[in-house]
Amino acid sequence: PPSRLPDAVARVRLPALTESRERLVRMLGEDPPKLGRMADLVETDPGLAAALLAAVRGTASVPAALEKLGAEAIGKVIAETPTFDFFQQATGARLPPERFRLHAVAAQRAARRLAAAAEHPAIDEIAVAALLHDVGRLVLADAHEGYPRDVLEGTRTPEERVRAERRILGYDHATVGGAVLERWGLPDRVVGWVTGHHDPEVGPEAAIVRLADMLAHYGAGAPVDPRALLQAAAELSLSPTDLRAAMFDLNAPAVGRPERAEPSPLTERERDALRGLASGKALQDIADERGSSVSTVRTHLHNAYKKVGAADRAQAVLIATEKGWI
Repeated sequence: PPSRLPDAVARVRLPALTESRERLVRMLGEDPPKLGRMADLVETDPGLAAALLAAVRGTASVPAALEKLGAEAIGKVIAETPTFDFFQQATGARLPPERFRLHAVAAQRAARRLAAAAEHPAIDEIAVAALLHDVGRLVLADAHEGYPRDVLEGTRTPEERVRAERRILGYDHATVGGAVLERWGLPDRVVGWVTGHHDPEVGPEAAIVRLADMLAHYGAGAPVDPRALLQAAAELSLSPTDLRAAMFDLNAPAVGRPERAEPSPLTERERDALRGLASGKALQDIADERGSSVSTVRTHLHNAYKKVGAADRAQAVLIATEKGWI
């Protein structure tokens, strides 16, 4: 019944992977804590990201949330965050938390890749929207005993599942997910991207999240609708050739042997920014060393991500290190 929905929205909490939280605790014990490395870790765990963003309210950037909270407050937040373990998951869970996390992280990686290719200025916020885009599914599983088994029976693609939700329940997980993010205090624009990520022509940011969601399903071997893929890509002015490249890059195996003879495409400032990340420095520290602003450092990094074909900080550092560019 719809009357169960508000209570389910109010009580939803994303658990963090135990290993993620323990690693974050160890990072907090470093002197000084490396906010850049911490941000990369938090963005691999929707439970940690949700808890920290809800503690700040008004921001949807993980690095910004960490800077605002500080080490002591971060420790308090994650100490109260529920966790789950690889080997101690509850049997019979309708939406296993590890499967949820893996899809969320895959969508976040794809969204970063797409946003960087489009040179979008709000890459961190789009990444958060992609990381939390399916939180409404957890609410539906809490509010409706037949979800997802009975409601989604016979559906294959993301579009078919959304249509089934709307037909049977009267609303979909995207709308409910937007209500959750609004309750957590995320900015209205990010709430709108999650709410509309299954609706064409809502805007480029929602289209990035929608396409990233489909690419994550594709990478996991799940069915996707080629026409829906092409439509979402077209909304971002991506040609079929661009889309094929993104699909390949996001699912290509790691390079086993570095090709160090390949010339570096990076400028000196882009190399310096990546070297700073590789050494665990925060963006502010990199900016201070170079006598520039944090926004300038972000620009250099986003240009570097695009040039090396990386979806996020960690991948960019890995590629540049393997190829001998930093």
